[in-house]
Amino acid sequence: MRSGGMDSSLSTKFLDVDLKLMEIHYHPKEVLVKFQGQYNTEDEFDYHILQNEIQQVPKVKDSVGIGDFCLVEESDCGEWYRGRVVQKKNQIYDVFLIDCGKILSVYEAHIACATEELFQLPPKIVSGIFANILPLDEKWSPKALNYFSALRDLKIKGHVEAILQHQTLLLDVPKIASDIVELNLGKLVDGDTFCLIVEMLMESPQEPLCKQMPDLLQQKYTSSTLFSTGSEPEQPILHSLQPRLSGGEVEKGVTCWWGVLEQ
Repeated sequence: MRSGGMDSSLSTKFLDVDLKLMEIHYHPKEVLVKFQGQYNTEDEFDYHILQNEIQQVPKVKDSVGIGDFCLVEESDCGEWYRGRVVQKKNQIYDVFLIDCGKILSVYEAHIACATEELFQLPPKIVSGIFANILPLDEKWSPKALNYFSALRDLKIKGHVEAILQHQTLLLDVPKIASDIVELNLGKLVDGDTFCLIVEMLMESPQEPLCKQMPDLLQQKYTSSTLFSTGSEPEQPILHSLQPRLSGGEVEKGVTCWWGVLEQ
């Protein structure tokens, strides 16, 4: 079953979600703050039944590519899980377990094709990026990093602005956005601009944002027309960036698929 093929249409864009944050991934030199969370759900019994069904169904072996959903066996215990292939090298597959939040490295013999029926329930574990927030300078301050570290185990409500490759959520969390501004930890940027930033960092993860988008970092703290402060609405800045970007970068935007963002 392919994980691709669904974009951020009205059925997914601005979808409200309730999550418990399990892990926060941040680095002072990285602009994007990533998270791993678990849905606040009352369907635990359904997942228990599903896990039993996964053990019983016949395992069909066929070609499984990167980004595909699949069933994967943990060889130590013989248990099968729902997963998605994140990397394939020779005969070794790295598979993200969508209900456990960990990655298994297994041989091809431990991989089986997925069926639609076994993927009706959403993943228990989701990965994402906190949307529309940026540091005050080129990197997050120690105070901001302390704030992010304190988010673990917090229950949040957010709005899905896009679903990126490998089912990574671009999640706008009003509480976090408000804290970032009120505590002077960072600035807010409009959603279109943030999606462009994510795309550029995905395409060139080793290239600092200040080199890819110099206008963004040079202007955003000197011009109130670019970024919001306090309660003012976020202002789009794509128009000020377009002349300095190639047409492909502006036209392309963020491609959204079903399927955890790997950089």
